[in-house]
Amino acid sequence: MLNNLELQSYFDNGFLVVEDLISSDVLDRIHRSYNVRLGQLEKLLLLETEHKSFKSRMFKMYEQSGTTNSQFFNIALPLNGINEKTPCFLSDSVFFLLIHPKILSIVQQLLGGSEILLNPIQSARIKPPIVNLPQADINNPYAAQVDWHQDSAELMPIAQIYTRFVTAWVALHDVEIDDGCLMFLPGSHRRGINLHCRTPWNGIRLKRPVHENYVQPVPVKKGSVLFYDCLTLHCGLANKGNNIRQSFDFRYQLANQPTGRDIFPSFLLRSEKGEKVLRSPDKWRDIWRYYKQKLIQTPLHKNFYMWWPEMHKDIE
Repeated sequence: MLNNLELQSYFDNGFLVVEDLISSDVLDRIHRSYNVRLGQLEKLLLLETEHKSFKSRMFKMYEQSGTTNSQFFNIALPLNGINEKTPCFLSDSVFFLLIHPKILSIVQQLLGGSEILLNPIQSARIKPPIVNLPQADINNPYAAQVDWHQDSAELMPIAQIYTRFVTAWVALHDVEIDDGCLMFLPGSHRRGINLHCRTPWNGIRLKRPVHENYVQPVPVKKGSVLFYDCLTLHCGLANKGNNIRQSFDFRYQLANQPTGRDIFPSFLLRSEKGEKVLRSPDKWRDIWRYYKQKLIQTPLHKNFYMWWPEMHKDIE
């Protein structure tokens, strides 16, 4: 549980790092599951490798396939182009991280409520060093740097007004500035939603530049969790190091607020009203498969963020 000083820091700045929250055993199980997942991709792509480390095998895969294959490792479906073959990696190890009781207890404190919902927007990001990043992925937010934005801007307009959520960002290892940590504009969550624009990869970014003199990079250690408000301006730096940066971001909200992404499933994780909460990774996977079939039958508009202007259209 957070103490008063930690709570005040979060509410003042819009973000907070809580150290030593997740055990190495939990994170190491995830890493092992991704090693297995990479082996599945190597078989699909008919890749032969003598390398044994995850990093060297990933580098070899990038080189031979010409792409990061980020969707194969992601924990949610894409917004467009979904078909029967669209991959989504929903492992038991990641499920037990996103329902981790220590994360949920802090989320309850930060949101000030007991009924906690897992928002559908969740991501796994495997960011290689920029020297190993395939050209096809230079604008891919799941593998490259991420532009300045607010997470609330990813929601449909009604939820931008009524929904306040917390993002929990977890890395599988230490992440320093050169590894591509997140960078924040402290206190920006108190200024409301900013104008954004659409970008390649069906993403969004802040329309106006951020004053670099006031930003703060936030390195994290393995086992720490970075919590931040959905309105806090932030970006993901490029990976200028030598290692792969692997992280997850989960979003949590109060259950009585709209998710802003109704076409994807949300999940009740905590309730003091006797409501049935999600505890089974099999149920988690089954529900995602159900929504996948719905999206195959009724695809989304190709410009999901149609309420934001296109990137090249300036607004005075």
